Amino acid sequence: MDAVRVGFRSPFRGDEGQVGNLSGVRFSSPPRAGAFRPRTKERCPMCSCNVTETVIDVRQIMPRMRHPLIFNIFDQLAPGEAFLLINDHNPRPLFYQFNVQRPGAFGWDYQEEGPDLWRVRISRAA
Repeated sequence: MDAVRVGFRSPFRGDEGQVGNLSGVRFSSPPRAGAFRPRTKERCPMCSCNVTETVIDVRQIMPRMRHPLIFNIFDQLAPGEAFLLINDHNPRPLFYQFNVQRPGAFGWDYQEEGPDLWRVRISRAA
């Protein structure tokens, strides 16, 4: 998996420039619009073709930064595109927030439902 360098600045420590690793995504200053597009090459489970899918693993991101980051990524999707969200708890509050802020503009499909790991494919309506 290729790492994509993205900015992240901690609001608590003032440690700008510090780099961490999050499932193959490297952070070094705050996410900007258009800056966070991690890509991983994965094999399609139904055939042998190669597909590129955006995978967002938020388990290591500070909770107060998760929803703004996810909405930023969602807003960058073209109609019909999707990303896979990985979380350590059921992201039901995020689903409710999507219903309020983007009603009818998204798809929500659980790929895996707990108890320790949740995977949700979030898509932009075509």
